Amino acid sequence: MRKIIFLIFFGIVFNLNPLLAQDTNPPIIKSTSIYNQDYTNSILLKFNEEVFTNTSAATLTTSDFNLTMSGGTGSLSSSSPSFLDLKTGGLLAHYPFTNDSSSSNFYKDITNNHSNVTDQSTNANSNVDYKGIYSDGIYCVGNCNNGGPITTPSINVDRTKSFSFELDFKMDELKNMPILVAGTSYRWLGIEINSSGNPGILYNNSNRTYDSNTQLVSNRWYRAKIEYDFGVIKLYIDNNLVKTAGSTSSSITFEAEAQGATFDEVLTNYNYSNGQVYKGYWKNLKVFDSAKNQNYEIGFQISSPLNGQETLTVGINSNSIFDSSGNVASTNQSSNTVNLSDSEPPNILEPTIPGYDFIGDSEGSLYFISKSASNWNSALVSATAAINDINAFGGLISIRDQAKNNLVGTLLASSSLNQTWIAQQKSSGEWRDGNTGTPQSYFAWRSDQPTGSGQNAALFTRDPSGSGSQFSSQQNVWSDENPADSHKHILEITAFGVNENASSTLTIFENSYQSTNSLKNRRIEVVDNTPITYSISGADSQRFSISSNTISGDSGSINIVLPPKDYEGPIDNNNDNIYEFNLNIAYSNGVSQTILIKVGIKDFGDEQGPRIISSQLGNPDNTIVKISFDEKLSGTSSGTTPLDLNDFSLSISGGTATLSSTIPTSISYSENLRATNFSENIANALTWGNNEPNNSGGNENYAHIGGYSAVEFGKFLINDHQESYSIKHILELENGSTSVSGYTYLGSFYGHSYFLSDSSSGWN
Repeated sequence: MRKIIFLIFFGIVFNLNPLLAQDTNPPIIKSTSIYNQDYTNSILLKFNEEVFTNTSAATLTTSDFNLTMSGGTGSLSSSSPSFLDLKTGGLLAHYPFTNDSSSSNFYKDITNNHSNVTDQSTNANSNVDYKGIYSDGIYCVGNCNNGGPITTPSINVDRTKSFSFELDFKMDELKNMPILVAGTSYRWLGIEINSSGNPGILYNNSNRTYDSNTQLVSNRWYRAKIEYDFGVIKLYIDNNLVKTAGSTSSSITFEAEAQGATFDEVLTNYNYSNGQVYKGYWKNLKVFDSAKNQNYEIGFQISSPLNGQETLTVGINSNSIFDSSGNVASTNQSSNTVNLSDSEPPNILEPTIPGYDFIGDSEGSLYFISKSASNWNSALVSATAAINDINAFGGLISIRDQAKNNLVGTLLASSSLNQTWIAQQKSSGEWRDGNTGTPQSYFAWRSDQPTGSGQNAALFTRDPSGSGSQFSSQQNVWSDENPADSHKHILEITAFGVNENASSTLTIFENSYQSTNSLKNRRIEVVDNTPITYSISGADSQRFSISSNTISGDSGSINIVLPPKDYEGPIDNNNDNIYEFNLNIAYSNGVSQTILIKVGIKDFGDEQGPRIISSQLGNPDNTIVKISFDEKLSGTSSGTTPLDLNDFSLSISGGTATLSSTIPTSISYSENLRATNFSENIANALTWGNNEPNNSGGNENYAHIGGYSAVEFGKFLINDHQESYSIKHILELENGSTSVSGYTYLGSFYGHSYFLSDSSSGWN
């Protein structure tokens, strides 16, 4: 009886395998969808079963697929995927930490499989924004004033098979710390970083292995994925495999119970074993289950912007993808397409300056054309005033070499203009730069120029053929013109400006329409309708800090800050006090733009305080000393307090004389009188009238220019008068302004503006 039963049982088993269990259906693509919009261009491809690149069960590679795009205006950079990432299985949990401004939604698992994250960090009240969730790096257990853990609820994965954790992170600094830890009572798995920036794997509480060939940096977003697959742990950074622990022949199993601890499947920023805490931002924390080799993230890159009408098709290459039974996937699939969103290029709103239109930029400099024509002197004053108003570097455009000459021609052509004043002018028989007064060495004269005869201002002409057919073969040439002629001019801004020892901030506004004079507030306004990330790079980028790499919603902003810098001790890349960085603007689907920005440091000039510049005896009795300072003085920091005896101390050396006291017996002071822009030597610069100064009325301690007849005959003689003498006065400004309340503008000279008061007054 036993033998008959055995034979029947054996026959049944044999008939089930292989005849009844044989799988003859090839694998198919079950769905295709957009995977990420805010980090990388990728789609998620799901198969109906586990798939492999060959019959030896290897995972798929980029060479197994091909990509095509149809419709719309966009195009692919390559028909091959930019990367391929195996998603271990189905998505169990996803905490974006960017999805809403309310606390209840900010900490939410958007798969609705698990409860909210618990945030006990110092920043719990301020964490709710679109940057991600912030961990301050402070370790604390129990009741704390600072620090506290960020923890998920328990998320059950099958630790005996396969699963993965994925996370976007940005570190505040490099130090030995965890990035993500699974387990609180026993740290059975985690991602770590060391002080050198090497990422590593933590497993079974104290086992660590780092990748010395990969060095991460602070203040930059990365994507990390740690994957466990039947005894092998793999760590990926930005979809690149950087470290592996375990192998098929030496597999790793998790040992919590064996160590007397209980498994908990909480994910946290804390390593309770060594008291280390992650410091930086998290976002997009994802957990995948143990379904293996069915889901793949496929990256792609585009070479031209999308308009939202494009369809991306994922093709399977012939004889490249198999299931576990060896059935090959067909190249004909029906669920392998996805519609893409539009990707308009970054629309940087043009900066505004009153009286000017923006016409272009080059190598970090911005260029504007005046709305109206003016004489050369007014052009210089207007450009100087605009620069000073926004605290920048630049002025009326100056041409010092061939490359700049060609650029001016290109700028004019882009605005359908032909001529512009440039800064070059003739002074005392020599051509100079009108902004700085320095001699000119480069010229691009038209073949018949310069002509002379009072033609002391340079005019740039893109196409001179209108002046005669003989010039039709020439372009981008200069001619000397009467400064009183009327032409438009180009304003050049070479750098934003900031006084030394003061911070400078560039604010970027998204989906914002600019206000008047946006450059004065250092605004760059970006209009977009797809996610954007920002970063900075370049020669001096390490000198700047950026508040975030994304903007919070349609009305948010980010700040790029240059901390205070000393004019006398520049630390920029080429020590010229101009700090440069590239502002990189990148769309989630591949379109990008880079803007070079320069910030120049201006010498504040008085960080050493007032200085004595001369001293001399004031009388033959050796009882008075006259001293001159380089600036106006005050007895207090308010700038309005007169000096007193105790502000000075005296000493004497040499000879036989001694002082009765180190404190002066009395002090008196008088104001300075500045006569010209060329000399501070008052005695040589003033031309006194006959028998002047004479102090005829007593207390005539103030100087004025003589009456109408003196001016009419060009004498400009100086007379002394009492303070109460009521006449108009001239105001001199060094900021190039052309309008001051209560004054009438007279003109300018070497960047200085002059105004006549509308009413008369005494000297004080």
